[in-house]
Amino acid sequence: MITKLVRLLRREQFQVVHTHMLQATIVGQLAAQIAGVPMRLVTRHYTPDVYARKQPLMRWLDHHLARKATHVIAVSGAVRDGLVEQGRVPPERVSVIHNGIDLQAFDADRTDPPLSWGTPGEPGVWLGCVGSLFHRKGHADLLRALVKVIEVQPQTRLMLVGEGPEQARLEALARELGIADHVLFAGFQSQIPALVRRFDYYVHPSLHEPFGIAILEAMAAGKAVIGTNTGGIPELVIHGETGLLVPPSDPVALAAAILHLVSNPATAQPMGARGRQRVERYFNIRVTVDKYQELYHRLTGMGCAPDVPAGILTV
Repeated sequence: MITKLVRLLRREQFQVVHTHMLQATIVGQLAAQIAGVPMRLVTRHYTPDVYARKQPLMRWLDHHLARKATHVIAVSGAVRDGLVEQGRVPPERVSVIHNGIDLQAFDADRTDPPLSWGTPGEPGVWLGCVGSLFHRKGHADLLRALVKVIEVQPQTRLMLVGEGPEQARLEALARELGIADHVLFAGFQSQIPALVRRFDYYVHPSLHEPFGIAILEAMAAGKAVIGTNTGGIPELVIHGETGLLVPPSDPVALAAAILHLVSNPATAQPMGARGRQRVERYFNIRVTVDKYQELYHRLTGMGCAPDVPAGILTV
């Protein structure tokens, strides 16, 4: 693959190679170095703790190639800090450009929710959480918090959207805690806008979270967010304004935050509205695209004119 990519880069005379994620960075940046591409960019989407279990050689290559890149883009300040402190990338060669979502497409998706939600008008509160079922996503803490929420609000239910290696363990934990009837494991779903609009509140209990696209989708749907104060989440959710933040690995604090919003919908609704406004202003995909375009032109010395052609390969 590297050999083929080197040939392509040389034949087409690309000026910029821009790679995302671990494997793409290893393959793409090695090929770009061999081919002599003058501008090599890496976007880092993760903090070091997220991929700590990867093979040591892959981690070393990832750090080495980030340091050798012309410039590195971090999707959050937390990712930037990891690059500078642990990856030893000079801070002047790191920029933060947040991920964004396509609000136009999000708003245009008006499909019906693909899952049954019980009897129409049935009383109760639906909590939602979207994310792969991995340990670092903190679903076990959310299930333990749900026990305490149900003690006060017995009609509360939780939908977990996503699949992953922790599903069987989480299902067993829900049964052990006696809340299996309150939890819906929805598996993989592609119609996220339809789902998050039906949530009453969105909960994101991650132990580590470099960014959190699912949080942006919930905010775009006008939902108050209860999240953990870790990684890039505080850059998305402003505590007390667009949601509530609690320490990670703290089911008691998580339950208290959920109950606070569930018991005070007049407080939660304005939070959701302010969250939508925050996405529109800072996390619209057009903002992300414009910042990347400005960076390309600044680093290549072509100014900021959007119609200036550049040979850019994104991997």
